[in-house]
Amino acid sequence: MIKLEELHPEFKSASSPSVKVGGKITKDFNTFDHNVPMLSLSNTYSNQDLLDFDKRVKKNLNIEEVEYLCELKYDGVALSIFYENGLFKRALTRGDGEKGDDISNNVITIKTLPLKLSESVDLEVRGEAFISKSNFMMLK
Repeated sequence: MIKLEELHPEFKSASSPSVKVGGKITKDFNTFDHNVPMLSLSNTYSNQDLLDFDKRVKKNLNIEEVEYLCELKYDGVALSIFYENGLFKRALTRGDGEKGDDISNNVITIKTLPLKLSESVDLEVRGEAFISKSNFMMLK
């Protein structure tokens, strides 16, 4: 998509997946602005894509060596979780990348999510929430 839009800019639109991430905001939840846009990672399909990524990272960080840690990609719900003074405050979906749905009441049911941190800090944590297949099968 990105290469097509580079070759043919007339096809690029503001709603293109290369520009806009996430989905529409629902009317069933309160919404909040993300302090920093919640963007999506690009896919990589070749060794050259990896080498280009490495060059960009080193250039942007102004360093010569970088150590990477890779893990499997889990597909779930992108979340932004906020703590204030070490206490859980709110959890937002990615939404449209600029605004997210407040799904705090759903997220606090995640048993492994701490509602109180060991330190009294203001913190935003971003990650992916997912359910394992074995736990999903128990929902039947």
